[in-house]
Amino acid sequence: MLIQLSMLVPVMTIKSDNGNETNSVASDSNVTGKIILYVCGLIVLLLVFPNKKGHPHFDASNQAHVHFDVSNIVELEKKITDLSYNEIPQPPAGKSNVVIGLGDASNRTHYVIDFLFSIAFAKTPRNLALYDVYLMGELSDVNKYYKIISSSGNLIYGSSGSCLSSVHGNISIIDSLCLKQRIESYKLCKNSFDFTKEFVFSSSLQGFSHREYHGRWTNSRTARFMCLTGGNRYNSVELEMAPFVFGPLKSQRLKVSVNGIQTYQDAISIERNSNNPIIIDLTNIPVSDEYVIEFDIPDATSPKEVGLNLDERELAFAIRRITFH
Repeated sequence: MLIQLSMLVPVMTIKSDNGNETNSVASDSNVTGKIILYVCGLIVLLLVFPNKKGHPHFDASNQAHVHFDVSNIVELEKKITDLSYNEIPQPPAGKSNVVIGLGDASNRTHYVIDFLFSIAFAKTPRNLALYDVYLMGELSDVNKYYKIISSSGNLIYGSSGSCLSSVHGNISIIDSLCLKQRIESYKLCKNSFDFTKEFVFSSSLQGFSHREYHGRWTNSRTARFMCLTGGNRYNSVELEMAPFVFGPLKSQRLKVSVNGIQTYQDAISIERNSNNPIIIDLTNIPVSDEYVIEFDIPDATSPKEVGLNLDERELAFAIRRITFH
């Protein structure tokens, strides 16, 4: 709008010659200048005016959240409004309903939509919705909730098997008790933990930042991941990870311990990425109820410190996937 208005300024300030010019050449030049100015203004208007219908998606190439189709949001709002009156029961004392997982978990802009719907329609207490829905995009303590309203296709919070409560098109409502059982199953080491998806819960992590399209960054000089063995023994664990290196920072030192036993040590440069995973032997690790993988990363550095951008997080490794074999 500002660009369009700024183009009007020179157009509006051009004064006609009021017939006072006697030189036809000068008059022709004045008319030509006006035409050129109007054409330039029209070009600018066409360039800055939106000409594509937006769709909700994530542009991974430049890490930017792009177009939303507002009609999709309005449609969701109508559906959830109807559900809030007819299908969503009032929670018992000490519990809350919540809206979460309506969109792509890797797109944090969807967290805003979930947050607004939770406050407006599910009447989620603001302090719960702010942390769980808006900041984290996951429910930190399922015991605080009663009914979960989500996209039917959401693998964690959507409808599936015994967790089915009610489904209305692409919106489902499930019970928190069943959700708790589902989450516990996802914490078993038999799963491949994709850090770009919602399967890795904050309760299994320490020293990590939020989920992004490429995974999760470690955000400290120590980090920790935990999963439940379920009585099974594993021979190895595969770590798909890439170091944060920029400018003078050429590598990241890394020590890995499993259940308190150091299993790996090296300085990792840019050549090591998710296509060249680190394989850690677990055959000498005593069988336990869980595997706790600890990362010692003393070179963790903020992008601001090395002059990349204003990000003040202490980054060392972006972890994409952890897989037990």
